[in-house]
Amino acid sequence: MISPSTGLFILAVLSLIWIALGKYWGLKAKSNEGFMLAGRNVGLAFGTATAMATWVTSNTTMLAPQFALELGVWGMFAYATASFGLFLFAPLATRINTLMPQGYTSGDFIRLRYGKTKTAKN
Repeated sequence: MISPSTGLFILAVLSLIWIALGKYWGLKAKSNEGFMLAGRNVGLAFGTATAMATWVTSNTTMLAPQFALELGVWGMFAYATASFGLFLFAPLATRINTLMPQGYTSGDFIRLRYGKTKTAKN
């Protein structure tokens, strides 16, 4: 085990590195598209790491060991196959890019698909 002060030091150093990288990459962006979509220039390794980072949450770190405990190897196999759903997004992402090449968020897609909603006046 490490001491609390060592842990806080490591956390502080990693936080500063994270902030510096964010600032550096943010300044490299030349436009809104460059900032929101990394200039549409994300390689396979970085894209895969991003997808896995969004999938690996506290749910994953707590539920996977529980499945392994209750169901053994089959529990881990069943849990790991849930990530295959990410592969189903690839054709959908291509379709979304075709429909709205200048779109940035899922909100943009919904607005394009269903239009703006009327706000209720009270």
